[in-house]
Amino acid sequence: MEVHHHASHKEHKKITDYLLEFFMLFLAVFLGFLAENLRETNVEKAREKEYVASMVEDLVQDSVKIHDYLPFMQRLEKGLDTLVQQCYLYNNNSADTRLLYYGYHYYCRGWKDLKLYDKTLIQLKNSGSMRLIRPAITDTLAKLDEGIQFYNEQLERMLDAQKKTVDFGLNIFDYQEYEKANTTNGKLDVHDEGFRSIGYKPLLIRHDSVMMKEFASRVGFFRNFVLTMIEIGHNAAPGIRHYIEFLQEHYHLKMNA
Repeated sequence: MEVHHHASHKEHKKITDYLLEFFMLFLAVFLGFLAENLRETNVEKAREKEYVASMVEDLVQDSVKIHDYLPFMQRLEKGLDTLVQQCYLYNNNSADTRLLYYGYHYYCRGWKDLKLYDKTLIQLKNSGSMRLIRPAITDTLAKLDEGIQFYNEQLERMLDAQKKTVDFGLNIFDYQEYEKANTTNGKLDVHDEGFRSIGYKPLLIRHDSVMMKEFASRVGFFRNFVLTMIEIGHNAAPGIRHYIEFLQEHYHLKMNA
């Protein structure tokens, strides 16, 4: 009599083992995926916060710059206004050429770095890292970027008017008179204060009344751009402060600005 062995239980056990091994392998891969995804998420969140912290530092520097430059710009506007008046007085033979020289060299040729720097925003855009910034913040950053670009564009217009004024003035003001008035003991003082202390009236290269009127017009346009930048600066200062506080609050950054 033949004995028949039933293999169904053994085969069933093997299938269960395979399913268990598959499940354990799948679980290991899945958990590894979750762990890697979590790690990448944490890394990206850390990078996002670093970018925003750097952006806040940029804004703090810009805020300080605007705070410092407004008094300078107000003095510049008054100095340019006096220079315009002296140009017209010159055509009436009543101007003090010392004030003309001083106004041209001190107010027209003077320079301060007034540009707002958005290097972190530029880096975010150029590197494709803007995706790291949470969607609720990107619209705010877009408005910030637009405001900074507007400010810098207006500044460029002012600097262009300044350059044209300075270039035109080279036809009127003698550089030898500049050296003579600002040289003491053989050393040239580049702060242009010499014209305020000399006891004589330096001569101009040209004595053309039409040229003096054109120069006055160029100085006047430059002054108008200065007035515009003063107004923009007054409006920009509280706006920048708002962005600083907004980013610090949303990213829990230390309020040290």
